[in-house]
Amino acid sequence: MAHILTLIGVTSASSLGILLPAFKVVQQMADTYEHIKLGQKRWKVVIQRAALIIKEVHHGILRNDQSNITKLQKKFEEIQTILQKLADISFFKALIHFEDINKEIELANRILTDCSQLFLVSVAGRIG
Repeated sequence: MAHILTLIGVTSASSLGILLPAFKVVQQMADTYEHIKLGQKRWKVVIQRAALIIKEVHHGILRNDQSNITKLQKKFEEIQTILQKLADISFFKALIHFEDINKEIELANRILTDCSQLFLVSVAGRIG
């Protein structure tokens, strides 16, 4: 998987400021991704979406506010917990629970949509 910093468009994690803890969780996701047995392509998209959210917040496309950054980090941690759980199961058990894995991927995508909405609502509030 491509380096997360490259996806975000920065050369150093330290330049992310208050987004650094959220970045670290996304980096953990990328590290955990290497151990996923099923659904790798879909999980890769989830991780790339998470990096894109950080990129948009960092570059000011989405409003950067501490309370929402904390919520973002917690939501990323939820996804990391799901990934870790799936990385820890055997390939055969993953096959047996394929439908559950698909549901977990859908949940991760809903969490990311919620993350985007956190920041979009903040932007709408400033415009109105």
